Amino acid sequence: MNAPVFANQYFDGTYDPTQGTVYRTNNVLSNLLDDFTGEEIQFKKVSSTSGITPDGIIYRELTTQEFGTEVFKRIFAGGISVLWFGAVGDNNTDDTNAIQLAADTVFAVRYISSLGPNITLVFPAGYLFKTMDTVFIPANINVDMQVRINYHGPKDRPAIVVGNAGTASMNATLNLSVANVPRDEGNWINPDHTGIRLLNQAANIITITTSDGFYKGVECVGDAAGFAYNSLFLKRINANRYGVYLDFGNNGWCNENKFYGGRFSTESGFAEGQTRIGARITGNDNIFYSPSFELNWLVSRPGFSYAAIMDDASDCRIFHCRNEGNSSKNSSTPAAAFILNGASKGNIIETAYAYDRQRAKEANAFEDNSDTKQNVYRSVQNMYTEVQFGTVMFDSGNLAEKVSRYAGADQIMIPNILFAFFDNSTVSTISPSGFSAEVLNKNGGAYVELLRTGFAVKLDTTLSKKFAIIRSGIEGRGGRVGVKCYDENGVNITSESDWQIDAQAGYDSNNQLFAWSTNYGGCYLTGTPTPASTPVYFSIKAAVKSVHIIIGNPSGYTSLKSFKVLSLENEAKNASAYYSPTYNDQLSRVNGIPEVGTHVTGKLLFERLPSLGRPLIHICSGFGTAHSLTDTGNVTAGDRFITNLTNVSQFNVGDFLEIEHATGPQYIIERIDIANGSIQLNTSTGLVTGTALPIKNHPPTFQSIGLTGVNFSGYASPEGIIKASIGSTYQQLGNIGGSSLWIKLSGNDNTGWVETQIARSGFTSQRPSNPSVGFMFFNLSASDSGPEWWDGTKWVRAHNLASENRAGVVRQAASLDPATATAADIINALKIAGMMAL
Repeated sequence: MNAPVFANQYFDGTYDPTQGTVYRTNNVLSNLLDDFTGEEIQFKKVSSTSGITPDGIIYRELTTQEFGTEVFKRIFAGGISVLWFGAVGDNNTDDTNAIQLAADTVFAVRYISSLGPNITLVFPAGYLFKTMDTVFIPANINVDMQVRINYHGPKDRPAIVVGNAGTASMNATLNLSVANVPRDEGNWINPDHTGIRLLNQAANIITITTSDGFYKGVECVGDAAGFAYNSLFLKRINANRYGVYLDFGNNGWCNENKFYGGRFSTESGFAEGQTRIGARITGNDNIFYSPSFELNWLVSRPGFSYAAIMDDASDCRIFHCRNEGNSSKNSSTPAAAFILNGASKGNIIETAYAYDRQRAKEANAFEDNSDTKQNVYRSVQNMYTEVQFGTVMFDSGNLAEKVSRYAGADQIMIPNILFAFFDNSTVSTISPSGFSAEVLNKNGGAYVELLRTGFAVKLDTTLSKKFAIIRSGIEGRGGRVGVKCYDENGVNITSESDWQIDAQAGYDSNNQLFAWSTNYGGCYLTGTPTPASTPVYFSIKAAVKSVHIIIGNPSGYTSLKSFKVLSLENEAKNASAYYSPTYNDQLSRVNGIPEVGTHVTGKLLFERLPSLGRPLIHICSGFGTAHSLTDTGNVTAGDRFITNLTNVSQFNVGDFLEIEHATGPQYIIERIDIANGSIQLNTSTGLVTGTALPIKNHPPTFQSIGLTGVNFSGYASPEGIIKASIGSTYQQLGNIGGSSLWIKLSGNDNTGWVETQIARSGFTSQRPSNPSVGFMFFNLSASDSGPEWWDGTKWVRAHNLASENRAGVVRQAASLDPATATAADIINALKIAGMMAL
């Protein structure tokens, strides 16, 4: 075989035939060499040139005297290599233009290639490619970077952009890798300095092998289209100010993506003193599975190391993440590792390993600054008891949301929660009078605060003997934990001499031991109030069949958001909170008309023991002027926010306001921002710009509904049996003797019921057997047609068409007064008597 010929020389006609030969067999050209790699290649003539523009690499044009002008396609498998376009891959030569040419060519031939759409652009192993400017990879092509790109270009632009604005890139497979060289402090200055910017990717499989040393390591953007339904596999996300950054704009969206793994890290000695963020998350339903956030908090000081920040995110998740070396509120530069802002709602963050248990606690790791506060944080490390044993015996839920005021301003009720009195053995469903009970808004959350009173719950401990108490509250006001024990007969066996309880100190080094106390009528009680975030563990003896668990401070305040009781054993009987036989504790209850100003508009409260003459239900109507408050604030026309309030905490959501100079409709408070001293109204209509404008507050009052107009039903007559108020109705079920509907016309006892007349008709055999006197029945039988009345013993016809009695119906005679009867009265009487035709 003669020497091969370089492709460019052959197709250009510049080769020396004496120095090499190209063979043509069955329209296949062989004995050719790639001009850049020197590898032997072949070209095959295409049967149709429609839509083909020769590019000089994949499609080549050849003109000869024998065959004229023809187009040949390079024969290859496994993708198109950037090496074919002149990329050197020696980490020294600038390969930017060659890579860009390769990407553009792949895009151009993706639909005319025999390999079909989504053809692959390959960066082969064994090389290292250097770029000096952004490489733009068009939408809808596959990319396989078996080695990374080292970007040496300006720090005001991305290194790689995949996809196009306004165009969806669908069903592609991307394997991407890039590092910024050299890595220096300037990498974290310009937000446009991104390692990999992914635009409008949709339903793609994306692997990020490396993104190292950028302001944003990986940027996922929906720009005039969507970044959605992708699966992203993350590996080394290192030394970036933002590891992964989700964003959208121009009516685009960034939703429904799954991110798997990823080590988000920063080494010592780089970007010291600067804040860094593992993931910035927005959009909805974006889920991160098992990422590892290791952002080197010690190096970031006095800046912060945030594992993740959620901005206006909804229903997003971070599952089983590693929270190591990130910021914590209990550190020398206090800040949470996870921050939620804006309209974030319904998000869940779950951490697994943390450097220490204190850093993993919700109070230290999680800061919810969102508008709704409807997000969840949980630490597997601190909540291992719940995960391991899987039995939540009692969960109070959000206490503040369930509170209802009782008879006095200092008494409250919470469904399924008991209140233990510090100086005696009383345990009641109502907090004691004379001791403060308030709902506080602090630290971005709502808490119920009790003075010297304890939150309590009664639990069945037949099967469970080991427990953990988990509290969420204000640090320093988490209360002491008390336990009162009862035997199978309900007898209190809590005793100072015969202990029924042991502390389980082995579960947590911070756990406190119990001691005997005379508070709460005598119980086992922990020492000084423990931090609200610290679990308390204990076990009880076999004889103990139920317990009262009390959380309170006999000499001070306890402020809780919620609490749980967990069983530490594999088998546990569901515990029940205390239920009274006279009412259901799930309802918000009061005793008498609620206090004005203690509930928001729309609150529904039930009377504890309703009776005749007393209301049954109270509804907070939002009208009234009692306990009005005044303040001053700044108002801007067209803006629903009132700012610079002197005492914003005095207002309540749902309150009605009067605002000086305002001429709009009723103004209602929709949101309160205590931190910024502002409130948001339901409307800006009619607001007039001004500073320090007087504002008047109208707290809600109540409308009460009594036992009036109640519907009853039963089989017997209600008269003398059913006690109800005037206006009530009664449906007599299965009544075949007459009417089935009764109405209460008089009295407040069980009398005064009157049977109503409902028109009835039928044949003679269908007449009621024993209806009430005066009951009317319209007979449809041919021989007895007409209305009939029951006189208590027999049916009487209202008129008769014949002179004789029929079918047991007595003809009713007319009675006339000769002194006053008119001619018309006489004629009518004759008709009724059957002596004249009707």
